[in-house]
Amino acid sequence: MNRLPTRRDVLRGAAALPAAPFVLRQASPNGTLHLACIGVGGRGGAHLEEALKGGRVVALADVDEKNLAGAVKKAAARGQTPKTYFDFRRMFDEAGREFDAVFVAVPDHAHAAAAMRAIRLGKHVYLEKPMCHNLAEVRALTLAALEKKVVTQLGNQGHSGEGYRRLVEYLRSGAIGPVRETHTWMWCTWNFGYGADTGRPESKPAPAHLHWDEWIGPAPYRDYHDGLHPVAWRGWRDFGTGNLGDFGCHMLDGAVWALEPGHARTVTALEMVGGSPERFPRYEVLRWEFPARGEFPPFTMYWYGGGEKNTNPDLRDLKGRMRQYASRRPWLAEELEQQYGVDLGYMGTLYVGDKGILYTGASGSNFMSLPPERMKEWPEPPKTIRRIPGNERGHQAEFLRACRGGEPANCGFDYAGPLNEIICLGHVALRMGPGKKLEWDGPSMKFPNAPEAEAFLRRECRKGWEIA
Repeated sequence: MNRLPTRRDVLRGAAALPAAPFVLRQASPNGTLHLACIGVGGRGGAHLEEALKGGRVVALADVDEKNLAGAVKKAAARGQTPKTYFDFRRMFDEAGREFDAVFVAVPDHAHAAAAMRAIRLGKHVYLEKPMCHNLAEVRALTLAALEKKVVTQLGNQGHSGEGYRRLVEYLRSGAIGPVRETHTWMWCTWNFGYGADTGRPESKPAPAHLHWDEWIGPAPYRDYHDGLHPVAWRGWRDFGTGNLGDFGCHMLDGAVWALEPGHARTVTALEMVGGSPERFPRYEVLRWEFPARGEFPPFTMYWYGGGEKNTNPDLRDLKGRMRQYASRRPWLAEELEQQYGVDLGYMGTLYVGDKGILYTGASGSNFMSLPPERMKEWPEPPKTIRRIPGNERGHQAEFLRACRGGEPANCGFDYAGPLNEIICLGHVALRMGPGKKLEWDGPSMKFPNAPEAEAFLRRECRKGWEIA
């Protein structure tokens, strides 16, 4: 079954599909959920806090002994004593029957390996974004979650916020007419960098507190070296998904939600600066073309992204770096800033319709029309989309309510899967290089005009770490 399920498929239910093998411990809205956390540093630490507030944490897994010790201390402060593991596979084998749901916050290359094990055991899954390392893994998780009827939520917090809800309601009310183009840009300001031209540094012993083989997980084995743990792995092709993977889920969410694009017809890398077989580009421009869908006309989506490490001491401040890279934003953003005297910043999206232009920042923030006074001319559309208590801060809590039998989580894999497939198509285009227009047959997962590109849709996992 290669067809990607739609949100309508999921909401209708799938009575003929097999039920999950384990019965959930508590189905009552007031019942105590038994939870596990895989990855408890960084974003995983935030998930642990929500899990400790919203249920009973019975198991923790992390490859870093320091992270694990800190998590145990937090749990003890709340009177909870979870079992601990360095290998999440062992956690599932030994404690899999003791929890109902799992939070996953590990490097991108291990997302599918962890989440698929949970889904196959009938566990609900909160998975940090991006969904997976490659498109085949995204498709596999989407279909498995539908088959097992588990609750899923992607850690795309902005999807629970007010900003994108108002954007979707305005666009669907016809405020700017049919949307023909979207332009999204993101210059990452984190100083570890996403892109580079360099190869692999010298091997060195892994830190004593880091379980290196478990960190490598399903990726091709390599010795430890600088620039990987705990966060800089994002810029390495074997482990991360670059600026596009890290921020695409946030920045492209509005266009995917409002315009329901489905499968792209083509994808092209228009420009790339830097990069290497090991590393993502320092800057990229991508274009996806989507066909007409029902009442939606064809439209084109553009991405302008970058994030090289800043080494110039004169450009340490954000405004200085933006002056350096201003020319790498869409030409339209530069033109609109000059024309209307607005500041569109280092990240945002422009929605270009037949009757006007809308702008949003990350997660729908700083919503405005261009020119700004046009907003006064538009009737305010009714609030037709369900609101989430706590907005973005309520994203994890909404997942836990859904696990207890509440309304479906609003960023489940039925929605997140198609969003992440668009992102992963962009990665394939980057692998093929600038100027190569790839025709995409989404249902069959084929590139009719470039079958050689299909090698970048998937990878072979290390033995023992397979996701099937």
